[in-house]
Amino acid sequence: MSRVFDALRQVQEAPLDTDLVIRTMPQLADAPIGLETAESVEACLSPESRLIVHGGPHTLGADRFRLLRVRFRELRATRKLQAVLITSALPREGKSTTALNLSVALAEHGRSKVVLVEADFRQPSLPGRLGLEPWPALVRCLEEDRDPMAAIRRVDPLGIYLLPAGEAAANPLDLLNSESFAHTINTLRAGADWVIIDAPPVGPVPDVLAIKGRADGCLWVLQAGSTPRELVDESIQQVGRTSILGMVLNGVDGMESGYSSYYGYNPSTSRASG
Repeated sequence: MSRVFDALRQVQEAPLDTDLVIRTMPQLADAPIGLETAESVEACLSPESRLIVHGGPHTLGADRFRLLRVRFRELRATRKLQAVLITSALPREGKSTTALNLSVALAEHGRSKVVLVEADFRQPSLPGRLGLEPWPALVRCLEEDRDPMAAIRRVDPLGIYLLPAGEAAANPLDLLNSESFAHTINTLRAGADWVIIDAPPVGPVPDVLAIKGRADGCLWVLQAGSTPRELVDESIQQVGRTSILGMVLNGVDGMESGYSSYYGYNPSTSRASG
């Protein structure tokens, strides 16, 4: 773990309270039917959405996500990287915030096809974060053997595609281990440029271990001053160090103040965490 934390100390923090240590994928084909015919829905965004890439595009935090996009593309040129799993050691460390902002940054206003898959079947939250009315989605499709592609929505004005969990599942691990879930991810790979999987945290449940085989790499989210080092080490061992692409460190104070004059914003009004 010393290498991990040494690396974290060498990078810069963001006003979204986000610190990036990353490394990146190929151009893909036409969209599958699920994307071509996806119904459009309009997000109703609020400060609680914490979408700094959209709401504060000229801030340091947004730039850090764009930097992450650049690094993903660089890595993508040297290895397979299309489906990225985002997780954390514990709940409430900012993984869903990271997944949303990264998806929007990668989409570049719809120039790239990015599908955000909510694979947290225990505490789904993404539609609510975007101010969207919930609809029967991935969990219902897997339980009832329906086509999950029909549950995808294009979210405007963000330019991303969302496949939410819908409702909480009674048997999340079974659904994530199912051939239907594997087929869903493979179908998305066939036509999306990026598939971002918002997974549950590693610590409390074994769900991530069922999902990680569907992804090409894992982005880890940590909460500064909160996540116990031993738990991070244990969680990383469970997932496997070789699968980790990099880390996002949330909740770092002080970095944004040094850039406030350059970016022309008030750090106290541009912060978001969680």
